[in-house]
Amino acid sequence: MKNKYLILLIVVIGAFVGNLEAVLPNTAVNVIANSLGASVNNSIWILTIYTLLFATFMPLASKIGAIIGNRNLYIWSLILFSVFSFLCGITNSLVLLIIFRGLQGIAISACLPCAMVIISHHFQAQERGKAMGILGMVVASSTAIGAPLGGILTDYLGWHSIFYIVAPLSILAFLSTLFVIPKEDKSTGKTSFDFYGAIFFSSFMIFLMLLISAASKSGVFSVSNGIFAVLTIVSFIAFIVVEKRVKSPFIPLQLFQNVSFNSISISRALQMAMLYGSLFLIPLYWSEIYNHSPKETGLALFLLPITIMIVSPIVGNYIDRLGSKLFMVLGMIFTSLGALGLVIFSGDIWSVSMTIDLVILGIGFAMMQSSAMAAVTLVLPKEQLNVGVGIFNMLTFAGGTIGLSLFSSLVEYTGFRGEFIIMLFAGLLGLLVSLKAKVSVKTESHS
Repeated sequence: MKNKYLILLIVVIGAFVGNLEAVLPNTAVNVIANSLGASVNNSIWILTIYTLLFATFMPLASKIGAIIGNRNLYIWSLILFSVFSFLCGITNSLVLLIIFRGLQGIAISACLPCAMVIISHHFQAQERGKAMGILGMVVASSTAIGAPLGGILTDYLGWHSIFYIVAPLSILAFLSTLFVIPKEDKSTGKTSFDFYGAIFFSSFMIFLMLLISAASKSGVFSVSNGIFAVLTIVSFIAFIVVEKRVKSPFIPLQLFQNVSFNSISISRALQMAMLYGSLFLIPLYWSEIYNHSPKETGLALFLLPITIMIVSPIVGNYIDRLGSKLFMVLGMIFTSLGALGLVIFSGDIWSVSMTIDLVILGIGFAMMQSSAMAAVTLVLPKEQLNVGVGIFNMLTFAGGTIGLSLFSSLVEYTGFRGEFIIMLFAGLLGLLVSLKAKVSVKTESHS
């Protein structure tokens, strides 16, 4: 198809703005709290609610995409995201800002799954690695520029600007979609919708994420943790009961009988936990051990996402020639080696050992990210592609969020070396799990 790379450019914009808006406010939380007369602890929900709902609603968004078409869902996702971004920008109430941030996360949750499915429709299996490599590069670039860009915008234009900036990009992608991405077959809209399954599953994921967050902040045996634990168990049981009774379940339970899908999803979630852990632990390590300022640590850590940006499209080209599984395994080997380097050779900013560790980690993250996104579209049958991609992405970001919560809550008990050892075990576990995946272009049934 002549326009396939233009289509790729358009769909990666949605993934870019969604991930960018997740990290833009990170450096502005204190400023927002002071501006709105709120505490920093309460203002943290500006960050948490977006990530929580962004990850949780991916399977639901993917199911809706199977019903109304991924192109249509992508358009509506961008429209609603632009509206809620504008509302975030004009509000001067913390409560309303948190609400609009949650709606932002729900709206944009469709973009990454839609991007992956649309890419799989327009790129043959033999060239999908390159496309996913480009998608991975764009996602990494948003992480790389998000925090410094948020700080610059806040300093010069005020914190409201960090919400306005994404709206023009979203509108551009929406208008481009109308004219470039072809409409899908009407048959995609004939799928029934399991409403109760969707409600119980989304509730289960929300309560689970809140349970983990509460455990890291108020202790494992707190009252709030007990409440969230009960709600998590009840909603999960209700979900399983409903899914076994309906003809067209929200999430087909046989999806989890697909060993390759499980292997790819779990290893990717473990890798994402390592990535989020690295982004949290390494700057904290430099700050507490070597007394560096946030500006210095942020600049030095920039090397990690920059490496991911550079390596992702390169790896994508070789994935198409040598296969996804090879680079999944290599990715987990490199991330494990990087974690081992942190255990043995961690050092000061710009030291040779730390620079090598960051580059090795970046290469590993790039390999795993690009290959896993390509592989998951190859091991899923056509009828499970939408919901499977949604579950994969949800597990990816849930893995990152859970990893961040665990690393942040354990650091005072284990110390930095203990945390780096945990990262190493996560990498080795991901390596073992990734070996179980069976991926080849021949597994694809929907090219």
